Amino acid sequence: MKEQRTIIRYGFLLTAVILLANPSINLFDPLPDFVAYILLAMGISYAADAFPYFAEAREGFVKLMWINLSKVPALILMLVIWSNDTAQKSIITVFALTYAVIELIFLIPAFRNLFEGFFYLGERHGCIATITLPSTLQKLRAEQLTTITVGFFAVRAALACLPEFSLIYLTDIDQMTGGLSVNWVSYYPLLLLLALVLGIAFGCLWAYMMFAYLRHLRADRGLQDFLRSHFADKAATMKNKDTYRILSVVLTLLIAAVGFGLDFIFDDINVLPDVVSAGLFCAAMLFMLRLEKRARPAAVASAVYAAFSLANYLFTVKFLSQYAYSTLAISEPARHMYSWVLVTSAAEFLAFAACLLLLAPVLVRLILHYIGGEQAPDSSRGPYDAQYCRQLCRRTRLFVALGLCSGLSTFAYQYLIQFTQTVRLRPEAGMGLSATMPMFGWFWTVPLALSVIWLVYAANLFAALRQSAETRWMDT
Repeated sequence: MKEQRTIIRYGFLLTAVILLANPSINLFDPLPDFVAYILLAMGISYAADAFPYFAEAREGFVKLMWINLSKVPALILMLVIWSNDTAQKSIITVFALTYAVIELIFLIPAFRNLFEGFFYLGERHGCIATITLPSTLQKLRAEQLTTITVGFFAVRAALACLPEFSLIYLTDIDQMTGGLSVNWVSYYPLLLLLALVLGIAFGCLWAYMMFAYLRHLRADRGLQDFLRSHFADKAATMKNKDTYRILSVVLTLLIAAVGFGLDFIFDDINVLPDVVSAGLFCAAMLFMLRLEKRARPAAVASAVYAAFSLANYLFTVKFLSQYAYSTLAISEPARHMYSWVLVTSAAEFLAFAACLLLLAPVLVRLILHYIGGEQAPDSSRGPYDAQYCRQLCRRTRLFVALGLCSGLSTFAYQYLIQFTQTVRLRPEAGMGLSATMPMFGWFWTVPLALSVIWLVYAANLFAALRQSAETRWMDT
């Protein structure tokens, strides 16, 4: 068994507190909350396998992670709105308020369960440190820390939406009577400054209390001795659960990576940027390294893929902020800038292909060794198991083939979109008028269709793999 300090990873919890204490404005979060929720889920992962409430808290933090990741396409749509008519900016308020409410719905029970888990250790197992506070917080009771945490996140959510309400279009008197509009947008900087100052102040206060409580728990020898003795006799069971947990995280991250690889084009911008997909592939490879050291080349390839994907996305956004695809036929500066988009797109696809090709044998090895082979708890395998493993291996190779087709179609779209054609407008639109348009503007439907097929196939494949892994490692 690992050291007792890993049963509750206080370092992860303290780092998560730092990430969550910073103010969030609208969907902009300088220190990403989804990383904090990952750390919180990992910090209590061992305790969640043995004690009540921690499992519910871990599940809640995982849900919050996915909710925060879904902010990426919403943020891109919001930036598109910002670049257009001011009258449409009230939609941003809807984005901010919706995410604030949804996050609170899942966040409050997650943190309540986290504290209830600690209080359970004190009330049922005599770990007094969990139901007491250090001398620096002597005027408070441990139960009040839950209320303070809920109150802090409610205030944080309200402050995140506060500046956005100035974007709602209001009038004092109807324009027909000669009334003047109230320019609430002019108050946006003041409201933004107020939200930041209050957010930092409340965040620092909450972080101070949480740091004091968690360091108080980490320093209590009685709590650590109890955890060590409680898990000492469960080393084998915990190892099996840890193996399944790693497999489950890897498969979940791969499904998410494929999902964020959907090529949904809105106003010439990919709403689900591939850089997020690349980052999730990289995260999956890092977790896979804990089980299979041969995944190192795939991990390196995924990191290179993430770097080129980010470069391609930045060059694409920069190009579209200055030019349109229709200007490629008449503007030399536009063609020069777009050449960088094509170069980074080609490099991105090659790195993506290398990542998938290196991932394929690693996935096959995981299937054979950790899902249906000799590394599983029960080493006896019948003909059905061998046939089932061969079927999963074939499906894994098909998964890679579909991914390559999807990636190639994305590169083909960025290459073909540069070709334009002159279209003569209808006579009623103006005699002799014409417009320059992309010749293959419709081609975006091809990568979208292939990425959807890839996602459906990957979801079914990895769901089957996860079910098999659960049978091997959790039912023993």
